[in-house]
Amino acid sequence: VAGGGAGVAPGGEGEIVPGSPARRRGDFSRDDDDDGDDFDASASASCRPHRPRPSSLLDDGLDEYDADYPLDEGLEEALVSSKLDAIHSEYNQLLTSQLDGQRRYFEDIIAAEKAEKDGLHDAAAKATAQASIIAGAVKDARDAREKTKELNQKIDAHLGTISALRKECGVLQSLNETLLANHGELKTRLTDAEDAAKARERVDAEKIRDLEEQVRDLMVFLDARGKISANEITATGGAGAGGDTIEGGSVLGVGDAPPP
Repeated sequence: VAGGGAGVAPGGEGEIVPGSPARRRGDFSRDDDDDGDDFDASASASCRPHRPRPSSLLDDGLDEYDADYPLDEGLEEALVSSKLDAIHSEYNQLLTSQLDGQRRYFEDIIAAEKAEKDGLHDAAAKATAQASIIAGAVKDARDAREKTKELNQKIDAHLGTISALRKECGVLQSLNETLLANHGELKTRLTDAEDAAKARERVDAEKIRDLEEQVRDLMVFLDARGKISANEITATGGAGAGGDTIEGGSVLGVGDAPPP
């Protein structure tokens, strides 16, 4: 066979010789063809679908033909080479079909894996974004808690201040009420004092008028007594009159002064 050797060692059991039906059917243990491709009959049988080979009918006819009309070596070699080429072509087609099916199968697997990987990446990205959002929300919650704590402390301080101011306001209100009561009492006392002062002023005014009247009467009395004394001295010539000139006399218009 061109490009290949005998399938079994010469002289051994199962030897394939030119013109034998086994050689024409292509029953070789080696599958070296003209192109140098390795052909495995068991692999070919496992890869091909289980259907009758078209060449099997021809092989049966060749067996009957070989029994009556043996072929020469050149024609047999050409027939074997043709059969090997047909088997090689059929194997290549079957292998190509199987490889295409496997390629599509693995491409589908790779596409599914890629889609799953992309889905996992998307899920991881979404989870990362969600985790970032949750972390931000937790941070905001912590900040809000700290601010709330500070505000509560400020509120407590303000409440303490308000309580102290309320106590102070109560004290001031009590003091104000006391001052108002004292103011009323002082006002009453002031009114009483003013009334008393006005009464004393009226009494003093009365006394002053009485004293003025007494002084006036006294001045009139003194003036009258002086005139009378002068007249008596002139009438008597001024001798021996002394203090007897007014003896038994009286002063008119002068009453007793009121007691102080």
